[in-house]
Amino acid sequence: MNAPKCKPTHQDHSLKPLSQKYIHSVLTNRLYIGKIIHTRGDHTEIYEGLHNSIIDQDTWDTAQKLMSKQDRKSLHRWTHPHLLKGKLRTSDGFAMSPTSTHRPLTKKSETNQKRLVRYYISQKAIKHGFKNCPIKTINAVHIDELVRGLVLGYLNHTDLDTQSTEVRDRWIRKAIHKVTLASDSITVQLDTKKIEQLQRHSFRSPPNDIPSRPVCLRIPEVDDHGEHIELKLQLQIKKLDGRRLLLSPDGHDLIIPSTPEPRQHFVDAIGLAYRWHGELIKSGSQITEFAKEQGIARTRIIKLLPLTQLGPEVLRHALAGTLPSTITLDDLLTASMQLDWDRQAAELGINTATIDQHNVRSAG
Repeated sequence: MNAPKCKPTHQDHSLKPLSQKYIHSVLTNRLYIGKIIHTRGDHTEIYEGLHNSIIDQDTWDTAQKLMSKQDRKSLHRWTHPHLLKGKLRTSDGFAMSPTSTHRPLTKKSETNQKRLVRYYISQKAIKHGFKNCPIKTINAVHIDELVRGLVLGYLNHTDLDTQSTEVRDRWIRKAIHKVTLASDSITVQLDTKKIEQLQRHSFRSPPNDIPSRPVCLRIPEVDDHGEHIELKLQLQIKKLDGRRLLLSPDGHDLIIPSTPEPRQHFVDAIGLAYRWHGELIKSGSQITEFAKEQGIARTRIIKLLPLTQLGPEVLRHALAGTLPSTITLDDLLTASMQLDWDRQAAELGINTATIDQHNVRSAG
């Protein structure tokens, strides 16, 4: 009588997930070529084992060479979502640690969909309380783009500008010694030797699809200290629409981002306005009757409907995410009361020439 077969458990070696870490551990395990590893403290010794190898030496050596080439290639790429990881500190010396959270798409979101928000948080705020820290937190995408724009603008390196985002970020990090954020300024300290290394480096041919890069709209103060070069930009940290933004001292944008993203509550409000407008026309209902049928507050419908009067240029920027970051939904609603489309754009401070020139530069 045959013994019953046992079902493998999750502890069995055969059921380990094929993660990158696990595959690397297998490919570098010398047991497979008949060796034994013994480590004492920081010292590692390799001995001939008594077991037979299952991989020949030539195959092992080939695999190690291939991995070594891949490792050297990966040194020129930066794929972490936080560009300034380990580089960013507050003006009083506290580290700003990278972190993230999931939040609703909008404050009044009717779905369970979440958006990932990456930010840096001051260790001073964590250890001594948020009330005692003027910096607290800052959106990672916003400050990373500002630093990218500052560094790339200063380096003015055509070959680097045409590389992929990951390659550019790797060299930006190599050039940055540290970044200091104060409540009224940001200082990027660059390593002179790393910049010289960049100037000597020969880059590969650029990719077919060259990514756009952020453009800093203000010229920083430059101070050469020999070993380090400091780029200092005056700014203010201001909270608008629930977001803490880095703005110029006079309240304007500091950066044109490489990949603008529309604000979800703008998109939702404009979409609702057009939907309600269409349904009102189709049904011929009065707003009060329509609001009762839909279970929507009449005042909310009246508030958002004017968004259908926004001109095509304003709508294009709102839906493309290229409106100035200081614009709020209330600003859009106020502008929509102005029936002259050119005056709408002027009231919202839309500088189409700057944005279009940036797009042409990026595409070229």
